[in-house]
Amino acid sequence: MKGLKRFGAMALAAALTITLVAPVTARADSEDSNYGVQENTFYDKDVNKDSTTWTNKVTGDTYTEKDDDDRNWDAYNKATKSWFGNPKKMQVGVKGFFKFHLYAEAGQSFDGKIKVISGKDIVSVKQLGKSEDEVVPNWDSKAKQYYFTKLDGTKEYVGDLTSDQAYAARRTKYIYSFRLYGKKAGTAKLQYKIDGKKYKIKVTVSDDVRPFKAIIYAGKSLQLDYNVGATNSNYYAKQSSNKGGNFYTNKKKGKFRVTMNKNYKFVAMYVLKDTDYETKTYTYDKDGYDGSEIERKAVGGIDLNGDGDFLDTINGIKEGTYDDMTYTKYTKKSPKIRLNTSFDKVDENNTFYYGANKTKPVNYTNKYTGDVAKTTVLLVYKNKLTKGYGLQTITINYRKAVKK
Repeated sequence: MKGLKRFGAMALAAALTITLVAPVTARADSEDSNYGVQENTFYDKDVNKDSTTWTNKVTGDTYTEKDDDDRNWDAYNKATKSWFGNPKKMQVGVKGFFKFHLYAEAGQSFDGKIKVISGKDIVSVKQLGKSEDEVVPNWDSKAKQYYFTKLDGTKEYVGDLTSDQAYAARRTKYIYSFRLYGKKAGTAKLQYKIDGKKYKIKVTVSDDVRPFKAIIYAGKSLQLDYNVGATNSNYYAKQSSNKGGNFYTNKKKGKFRVTMNKNYKFVAMYVLKDTDYETKTYTYDKDGYDGSEIERKAVGGIDLNGDGDFLDTINGIKEGTYDDMTYTKYTKKSPKIRLNTSFDKVDENNTFYYGANKTKPVNYTNKYTGDVAKTTVLLVYKNKLTKGYGLQTITINYRKAVKK
């Protein structure tokens, strides 16, 4: 029964994997599904035996903390910093929405008003919400002074006060959220005031704000164009009259090429493949059962920073997630790659012993080989506007060509 269940699971997995080839896209902080991919990675995390190191990918600040240390919050916040000032430039898709926030220092005046000073036919902006928080200064035991934490993480000292004086010195901090809507392609400018000083934001509205303008393998496109009237004639799934699509390729090697859109920078590409199989044998005399089966070699993950473990998060990729895969890293936009051709399979030989003395054998054999081999491609990019690093995942299914 164990083998039959596994056979059914493998067959189902082989069937389902066909639908996973389309790239997974999501944009945190946006309602516009074609805006981009998740861009919430600003630092790498290196976990060692007795310490953890955070490195900010934007500022270069690093903080190492031993397991029994009291956290230095100032150093930690610098290393994991993800806010780099109110936006000066933004982009949004045509008929797309984008949410953003504007922050004021504690004590600064900000009424949350923002207006389109040019390009009213290009964009519209609407306030969605506001936050007005009273902030009481903190006590610095080393400096022996109270202070306010500024938006850039630095401290503004306000003196050696009594607790009542500190309370009286409290300030109001304002945060406003907005929705930007792109009406048509073009550029526009927004303006707002904090403490009476004017600030401007340049907005670009485009019909293509995806990180990758093109993702090509062996001459075929791996992403769809969702614009009205797009034929997607070069989309790799369009191999026949099958309107459901054929989500696989018969080419085991070819050039993988990416073309970046404006405001995005290519960082790296990781090509992940399944590990080989090895035979595992076992004997359970007590239970009257022995046998063998093949399993993919478990490696514990992919070691992206070469430190010998699989505990780290690099470029937003958690090493331990891929516990039975190997990888090749590329920093060029158009390398030649070879796909995984190791198909999923099952090979079990089991013997169960029955009777009072466990001497009566019953043999069970289960073999199965799939016809789809999966290759996972992780594409890392940088958003030049937000300074965040994003990750887009592509899955390519390889099938052997069927002879006609």
